[in-house]
Amino acid sequence: MHKKESFASDRELFSQPNICVCPKGFTENRCQISDTKIILKFDKNILLSSNLLIFFHFFHLLSNTLHSRSINLLLKCENDSSLVIYWSNPFNIIFIQISPFEYYSIADKTINDQSSVIIHTINQLDRCRSIYKIFNETMTRIHIIQCIKYYHLPCQNLSLNLSCFYDDIHICSCQYYGDQRLANCFEFNHYDLNFDNETLDYQCYSNNSFHSFTLPCLSTLSTNSAISPVNTCKYFLCLLMFLFCLYSS
Repeated sequence: MHKKESFASDRELFSQPNICVCPKGFTENRCQISDTKIILKFDKNILLSSNLLIFFHFFHLLSNTLHSRSINLLLKCENDSSLVIYWSNPFNIIFIQISPFEYYSIADKTINDQSSVIIHTINQLDRCRSIYKIFNETMTRIHIIQCIKYYHLPCQNLSLNLSCFYDDIHICSCQYYGDQRLANCFEFNHYDLNFDNETLDYQCYSNNSFHSFTLPCLSTLSTNSAISPVNTCKYFLCLLMFLFCLYSS
Protein backbone atom coordinates (compact mmCIF):
# COMPACT_ATOMS: atom_id res chain seq x y z
CA MET A 1 0.00 0.00 0.00
CA HIS A 2 1.49 3.34 -0.99
CA LYS A 3 1.89 6.02 1.61
CA LYS A 4 0.23 9.41 1.52
CA GLU A 5 0.28 12.40 3.82
CA SER A 6 -2.99 14.09 4.72
CA PHE A 7 -3.31 17.46 6.36
CA ALA A 8 -6.39 18.79 8.12
CA SER A 9 -7.63 21.98 6.50
CA ASP A 10 -9.66 24.85 7.87
CA ARG A 11 -13.24 23.58 7.49
CA GLU A 12 -14.56 27.09 7.47
CA LEU A 13 -12.54 27.86 4.35
CA PHE A 14 -12.51 24.52 2.55
CA SER A 15 -15.28 22.08 1.82
CA GLN A 16 -12.89 19.11 1.86
CA PRO A 17 -11.83 17.93 5.33
CA ASN A 18 -8.34 16.85 4.25
CA ILE A 19 -5.74 17.72 1.64
CA CYS A 20 -3.54 14.81 0.54
CA VAL A 21 0.01 15.21 -0.77
CA CYS A 22 0.51 12.19 -3.01
CA PRO A 23 3.82 10.36 -3.44
CA LYS A 24 5.40 10.22 -6.89
CA GLY A 25 3.36 8.01 -9.18
CA PHE A 26 -0.09 8.60 -7.67
CA THR A 27 -2.78 11.22 -8.19
CA GLU A 28 -6.40 12.13 -7.37
CA ASN A 29 -7.74 13.51 -4.10
CA ARG A 30 -7.01 10.31 -2.15
CA CYS A 31 -3.92 9.24 -4.11
CA GLN A 32 -5.91 6.22 -5.26
CA ILE A 33 -4.96 6.40 -8.96
CA SER A 34 -1.63 5.10 -10.24
CA ASP A 35 0.00 7.23 -12.93
CA THR A 36 1.33 5.72 -16.12
CA LYS A 37 4.84 4.50 -15.34
CA ILE A 38 7.42 4.74 -18.12
CA ILE A 39 10.69 2.85 -17.67
CA LEU A 40 13.41 3.58 -20.22
CA LYS A 41 16.77 2.02 -20.88
CA PHE A 42 19.27 2.95 -23.58
CA ASP A 43 20.98 0.56 -25.95
CA LYS A 44 24.75 0.40 -25.49
CA ASN A 45 25.23 1.93 -28.95
CA ILE A 46 23.63 5.19 -27.80
CA LEU A 47 26.24 7.25 -26.02
CA LEU A 48 24.91 9.62 -23.37
CA SER A 49 26.74 12.21 -21.35
CA SER A 50 26.36 12.33 -17.58
CA ASN A 51 23.94 14.75 -15.92
CA LEU A 52 21.88 14.85 -19.09
CA LEU A 53 18.62 16.77 -19.41
CA ILE A 54 16.01 14.74 -21.29
CA PHE A 55 12.81 16.30 -22.59
CA PHE A 56 9.67 14.17 -22.92
CA HIS A 57 7.16 15.40 -25.50
CA PHE A 58 3.69 13.95 -24.93
CA PHE A 59 1.15 14.32 -27.76
CA HIS A 60 -2.54 13.68 -27.19
CA LEU A 61 -4.75 13.53 -30.29
CA LEU A 62 -8.03 15.24 -29.45
CA SER A 63 -9.55 14.96 -32.93
CA ASN A 64 -8.52 14.51 -36.56
CA THR A 65 -7.11 18.04 -36.64
CA LEU A 66 -6.46 19.00 -33.01
CA HIS A 67 -3.85 17.83 -30.53
CA SER A 68 -2.26 18.90 -27.27
CA ARG A 69 1.45 18.76 -26.51
CA SER A 70 2.91 18.66 -23.00
CA ILE A 71 6.55 18.60 -22.00
CA ASN A 72 8.19 16.94 -19.02
CA LEU A 73 11.84 17.30 -18.07
CA LEU A 74 14.01 14.66 -16.44
CA LEU A 75 17.62 14.75 -15.33
CA LYS A 76 19.69 11.64 -16.01
CA CYS A 77 22.50 11.24 -13.53
CA GLU A 78 25.83 9.67 -14.30
CA ASN A 79 25.16 6.31 -12.65
CA ASP A 80 21.53 5.87 -13.69
CA SER A 81 21.08 2.62 -15.59
CA SER A 82 17.45 3.38 -16.37
CA LEU A 83 15.01 6.27 -16.28
CA VAL A 84 11.58 6.25 -14.67
CA ILE A 85 8.95 8.90 -15.29
CA TYR A 86 5.29 9.09 -14.28
CA TRP A 87 2.52 10.69 -16.32
CA SER A 88 -1.07 11.28 -15.21
CA ASN A 89 -2.64 12.46 -18.48
CA PRO A 90 -3.78 10.49 -21.56
CA PHE A 91 -1.43 10.48 -24.55
CA ASN A 92 -0.96 8.86 -27.95
CA ILE A 93 2.65 9.53 -28.88
CA ILE A 94 5.84 10.20 -26.90
CA PHE A 95 9.09 11.57 -28.26
CA ILE A 96 12.16 12.10 -26.11
CA GLN A 97 14.77 14.71 -26.93
CA ILE A 98 18.29 14.37 -25.59
CA SER A 99 19.92 17.14 -27.59
CA PRO A 100 18.88 19.63 -30.28
CA PHE A 101 17.53 17.69 -33.28
CA GLU A 102 18.06 14.33 -31.58
CA TYR A 103 14.64 12.75 -31.05
CA TYR A 104 13.51 9.21 -30.33
CA SER A 105 10.02 7.71 -30.51
CA ILE A 106 9.20 5.62 -27.44
CA ALA A 107 5.42 5.15 -27.72
CA ASP A 108 2.88 5.47 -30.52
CA LYS A 109 -0.32 4.07 -29.05
CA THR A 110 -3.23 5.54 -27.17
CA ILE A 111 -2.86 5.40 -23.38
CA ASN A 112 -5.99 6.26 -21.43
CA ASP A 113 -5.46 3.89 -18.50
CA GLN A 114 -3.35 5.73 -15.94
CA SER A 115 -2.22 2.44 -14.39
CA SER A 116 -0.31 1.36 -17.51
CA VAL A 117 3.38 0.48 -17.39
CA ILE A 118 5.57 1.06 -20.46
CA ILE A 119 9.01 -0.55 -20.57
CA HIS A 120 11.18 0.33 -23.54
CA THR A 121 14.83 0.03 -24.51
CA ILE A 122 15.76 2.89 -26.81
CA ASN A 123 17.88 1.98 -29.83
CA GLN A 124 18.95 3.61 -33.08
CA LEU A 125 15.81 2.40 -34.88
CA ASP A 126 13.77 4.66 -32.60
CA ARG A 127 15.65 7.76 -33.68
CA CYS A 128 13.83 10.32 -35.82
CA ARG A 129 15.67 11.12 -39.03
CA SER A 130 15.84 14.46 -40.78
CA ILE A 131 13.72 14.67 -43.91
CA TYR A 132 16.80 16.10 -45.63
CA LYS A 133 18.53 12.75 -45.16
CA ILE A 134 15.53 10.81 -46.46
CA PHE A 135 14.53 12.74 -49.57
CA ASN A 136 16.94 13.71 -52.32
CA GLU A 137 18.10 17.28 -52.78
CA THR A 138 15.54 18.01 -55.49
CA MET A 139 12.68 17.07 -53.18
CA THR A 140 13.94 19.10 -50.25
CA ARG A 141 14.24 22.23 -52.37
CA ILE A 142 10.57 22.36 -53.31
CA HIS A 143 8.07 24.32 -51.24
CA ILE A 144 6.71 22.71 -48.09
CA ILE A 145 3.20 22.68 -49.60
CA GLN A 146 4.44 20.42 -52.39
CA CYS A 147 6.88 18.39 -50.33
CA ILE A 148 4.52 17.51 -47.51
CA LYS A 149 2.20 15.50 -49.72
CA TYR A 150 4.99 12.93 -50.10
CA TYR A 151 5.48 12.47 -46.35
CA HIS A 152 3.62 9.13 -46.34
CA LEU A 153 6.26 7.62 -48.64
CA PRO A 154 9.12 7.31 -46.09
CA CYS A 155 6.76 5.51 -43.69
CA GLN A 156 5.59 3.14 -46.42
CA ASN A 157 9.14 2.33 -47.51
CA LEU A 158 9.72 -0.59 -45.16
CA SER A 159 13.39 -0.79 -46.10
CA LEU A 160 13.93 2.54 -44.30
CA ASN A 161 12.39 1.08 -41.13
CA LEU A 162 11.43 4.55 -39.89
CA SER A 163 9.63 5.20 -36.64
CA CYS A 164 9.66 8.98 -37.03
CA PHE A 165 11.22 11.91 -38.90
CA TYR A 166 11.22 15.70 -38.82
CA ASP A 167 11.60 18.77 -41.00
CA ASP A 168 12.13 22.43 -40.10
CA ILE A 169 8.68 22.91 -38.57
CA HIS A 170 7.20 19.42 -38.01
CA ILE A 171 7.85 16.16 -36.25
CA CYS A 172 6.16 13.06 -37.69
CA SER A 173 5.42 9.58 -36.42
CA CYS A 174 5.03 6.58 -38.74
CA GLN A 175 1.97 4.60 -37.63
CA TYR A 176 -0.25 1.83 -38.95
CA TYR A 177 -3.86 2.76 -39.66
CA GLY A 178 -5.59 -0.37 -40.88
CA ASP A 179 -3.26 -1.92 -43.43
CA GLN A 180 -1.58 1.38 -44.31
CA ARG A 181 1.50 2.89 -42.72
CA LEU A 182 1.04 6.66 -42.70
CA ALA A 183 2.76 9.79 -41.41
CA ASN A 184 1.13 11.61 -38.51
CA CYS A 185 2.75 15.04 -38.28
CA PHE A 186 2.60 17.91 -35.81
CA GLU A 187 3.88 21.45 -35.69
CA PHE A 188 7.09 21.44 -33.68
CA ASN A 189 9.41 24.24 -32.62
CA HIS A 190 12.93 22.83 -32.52
CA TYR A 191 14.34 25.91 -30.82
CA ASP A 192 12.09 26.55 -27.81
CA LEU A 193 13.97 24.44 -25.26
CA ASN A 194 17.16 25.22 -23.37
CA PHE A 195 19.85 22.52 -23.14
CA ASP A 196 22.35 24.61 -21.20
CA ASN A 197 22.74 22.40 -18.12
CA GLU A 198 24.76 24.99 -16.22
CA THR A 199 21.90 27.47 -16.15
CA LEU A 200 19.41 25.01 -14.65
CA ASP A 201 19.26 24.45 -10.91
CA TYR A 202 19.60 20.66 -10.82
CA GLN A 203 22.02 18.39 -9.01
CA CYS A 204 22.68 14.67 -9.14
CA TYR A 205 23.09 12.93 -5.84
CA SER A 206 25.33 10.02 -4.93
CA ASN A 207 22.33 7.73 -4.38
CA ASN A 208 21.57 7.66 -8.13
CA SER A 209 18.28 9.45 -7.63
CA PHE A 210 16.61 11.17 -10.55
CA HIS A 211 14.60 14.35 -10.65
CA SER A 212 11.77 15.37 -12.93
CA PHE A 213 9.05 17.95 -13.06
CA THR A 214 6.30 19.07 -15.37
CA LEU A 215 6.50 22.30 -17.32
CA PRO A 216 2.86 23.46 -17.44
CA CYS A 217 3.80 26.61 -19.31
CA LEU A 218 4.87 24.44 -22.24
CA SER A 219 1.59 22.57 -22.50
CA THR A 220 0.03 23.72 -25.76
CA LEU A 221 -3.03 23.09 -27.88
CA SER A 222 -2.40 23.02 -31.63
CA THR A 223 -3.81 21.87 -34.92
CA ASN A 224 -2.23 18.88 -36.63
CA SER A 225 -0.22 20.63 -39.30
CA ALA A 226 0.38 17.78 -41.68
CA ILE A 227 -1.48 14.70 -42.84
CA SER A 228 -4.24 13.22 -40.71
CA PRO A 229 -4.44 9.41 -40.77
CA VAL A 230 -8.25 9.56 -40.83
CA ASN A 231 -9.98 10.79 -43.98
CA THR A 232 -6.54 11.42 -45.44
CA CYS A 233 -7.53 12.68 -48.89
CA LYS A 234 -10.27 14.99 -47.64
CA TYR A 235 -8.10 16.51 -44.94
CA PHE A 236 -5.11 16.82 -47.25
CA LEU A 237 -7.15 19.01 -49.60
CA CYS A 238 -8.10 21.26 -46.67
CA LEU A 239 -4.47 21.29 -45.60
CA LEU A 240 -3.26 22.53 -48.96
CA MET A 241 -5.83 25.31 -48.96
CA PHE A 242 -4.80 26.30 -45.43
CA LEU A 243 -1.07 26.29 -46.21
CA PHE A 244 -1.59 28.18 -49.44
CA CYS A 245 -3.43 30.93 -47.57
CA LEU A 246 -0.83 30.89 -44.81
CA TYR A 247 2.24 31.23 -47.02
CA SER A 248 0.70 33.60 -49.54
CA SER A 249 -0.37 36.11 -46.87
